[in-house]
Amino acid sequence: MSESGYYRSVERGVRLPACPGYEACPAGEHAYNIDGYSMAESLLPGMPVPVWSWRALTACISDLAAVGAAPVAAGYSIGVSSVEQAWQAWYGFTMASRYYGVETLKSDTNRSARGGEWIDVYCTGRLAGSPAPNTPPPGRYTVIQAGYAGYGALERRLLEKRGGVPATLRLLEKRKISPDLWRLTGECGVAAAVDNSDGYLYTLETLARRGRITIILEEPPLLDPRLEGIIEAGEALGSWEDYNLFILASGESVECVLGEASRHGIPARIIGKTAPSRRGGLVRLLFEKF
Repeated sequence: MSESGYYRSVERGVRLPACPGYEACPAGEHAYNIDGYSMAESLLPGMPVPVWSWRALTACISDLAAVGAAPVAAGYSIGVSSVEQAWQAWYGFTMASRYYGVETLKSDTNRSARGGEWIDVYCTGRLAGSPAPNTPPPGRYTVIQAGYAGYGALERRLLEKRGGVPATLRLLEKRKISPDLWRLTGECGVAAAVDNSDGYLYTLETLARRGRITIILEEPPLLDPRLEGIIEAGEALGSWEDYNLFILASGESVECVLGEASRHGIPARIIGKTAPSRRGGLVRLLFEKF
C-alpha cells in the first residue's frame, strides 16, 4: 500500500522510497535494484545464452555502482523454452555472481513459449555512504567517465552486418565492469552518477535534463583500446549498454574519483564540465566528432 510516495515494510517498519531520483533504490544501509531482458530483443545473433544471463546481472550491478553500493547478493527469475536454456542461463549467472563477488539467492525458472524467453534479475548492495542521486543539485561540476565505451556501437555494426569487426572482438559481448566500480561514487561524495545502458549521448542528455544543466563535452568518449581504429567517436556517442558511469563531481571529489579509479584499475578521465541552463537537457560537443 502506498503512503505519500513511500512503501511501508510491515515486518520492519522501514519506509522505502519510490526512489525515482536514484539508479537503484536506497533503503537504510542498502540499495536494491531489478533489471530485465527479453531474449528476442537482447540475445544477439550467435551470442551464447550464458553470456546473455551474465549481461543481465551486469546491468543490475551497474545501477548499484551508480548509487555507491557494494554488491552483496543477487537472484533471478527466467522464462525459457527448454531445459538446456535453463541450465545455460544458470551457468552464466553463476559465473557472473562469482566475478562480482555476490551471493546467489532465491531464483526461479518458468516455462515460456519459444521466442518469448526472458530474464529478470534482482540485486542488492551495501551503501558505502550517502547514495549518489541521478540528478545533481544546482552547481557547476566536472564530468567524469568511468569505464570504457564503444561496446554497443560494436554490436550495432554486427547487427547491421557491416564489416571490419574481427571475430575475436565478439568476446566483448560478455560485459564486465569492475567489481570495485561502486567505490568511485560511494566513497567520494559525488554530486550525481548514472550508468550508460541506453546510449552514451542519450544518457548524458537525460542527466542534463534532470539537472537543468548543459553538459559541455571537451573530450570524446573513452573507448576500449581494442576498439580504436574500428569505432569512431561519432559512433561511440550512440553506444548503448556499455555500463560505464557518468559522474558529476566538484572540488576534492574529482581527485577522489580519479584516485579511486587509478587505485582499482578502472579506466577513467575527465570528459567535460557542466554549466547552468534555464531549460537543461543540452549537450554541447567541443571535440571533433569524426
